[in-house]
Amino acid sequence: MSSPTRTHRLVWRTATLLVSLLFLSAATAASSSDWQSRVTPRLLALWTQAQGEPGEKTEARGAALSGPAPLSPARFDQAGRVQLDVHFDCSTPAPTKTLAATGLLIGAVVRVPPLCSVEGWLQPGDLPDLAARSAVRSVDLPTYSRIIRPVMHSLGQAQAVASTVIDGSAVSIMHADQYIQTTGKNGAGITIGVMSDDVTSLAIIQARGELPAHISILTPAQQSPNPTPTDEGTMLLEEMHAVAPGASLAFCAPQTDVEYVSCLRDLIAAGASVVADDIEYPAEDAMSTQSALAQGVQSLLTQNANVMLFSAAGNENESFWQGAYAPTQLATPFTCGGQADAYAQTFDNGLRNDTMQLLGTL
Repeated sequence: MSSPTRTHRLVWRTATLLVSLLFLSAATAASSSDWQSRVTPRLLALWTQAQGEPGEKTEARGAALSGPAPLSPARFDQAGRVQLDVHFDCSTPAPTKTLAATGLLIGAVVRVPPLCSVEGWLQPGDLPDLAARSAVRSVDLPTYSRIIRPVMHSLGQAQAVASTVIDGSAVSIMHADQYIQTTGKNGAGITIGVMSDDVTSLAIIQARGELPAHISILTPAQQSPNPTPTDEGTMLLEEMHAVAPGASLAFCAPQTDVEYVSCLRDLIAAGASVVADDIEYPAEDAMSTQSALAQGVQSLLTQNANVMLFSAAGNENESFWQGAYAPTQLATPFTCGGQADAYAQTFDNGLRNDTMQLLGTL
């Protein structure tokens, strides 16, 4: 028979165990509900939909991939994992090991305050476990670049043959050849980095001798295939090589804003002191101080004061006018903003309206 003292100890231990279990259960429940506050509504909606029947999951994924559906722009890989951006506290190292333990397939990792994010691929069902980790501040779908397909025009046979020959008009217009001849500077000793959609036909252009045999191609980790290749990166490399034939070339193709900062960082690490892009992120503004992308880019450029970044401003109306460009020398140069110009832009021997309006205000 147990003694009263022993019985009291057993009761105390049992009560303590029950209190501990209740506390643990309450903490787990709180953690379980708290994870949702760290997930953006659009990602939470995707997770909720993914909890349905297998047929519903397939339908949701198809909608997310096909176009402007409510769950877009979610992207899935062949294993059914969705691409995510996991934001963490910039005062701490990137929690890659912690996130990998939840099943996240790590992609681009950026720790450039205020943009501190781990990008990767995760099974939707594992989202609660990932978002509940203490190192996680928020989880969202990535911001993807807008890919603008090139406008194709039909050409006659004579035009098609002529179009395969480089006419060098851009070099002539900029007088790049004269600059090289006069100064002896052709870009030697400089590395130029290019960021754009893709370089699908790079090998073909290199085989034609229009680009150097060695170009450094940097690829963000765990990147999905480009769904709509445009070869714009190949064209931009050709432009750079035409005006600076002695420069080394490097290329990176970011699809997300996190990958953009990752590419810029890696291009700088590869020695690029001049970087140019032609990429648009509809949800971001590279010129806005409120944009995490812009702030991350500014932070990188501040750390690397020798680097010049040229970012293109888009014109997506998918129409253009083509004609002969012949600058007209003005009898009296005009000054605007402290810059003196002796030429006005003309196309097909006619002054542009905007030029005339400008001249009328001086």
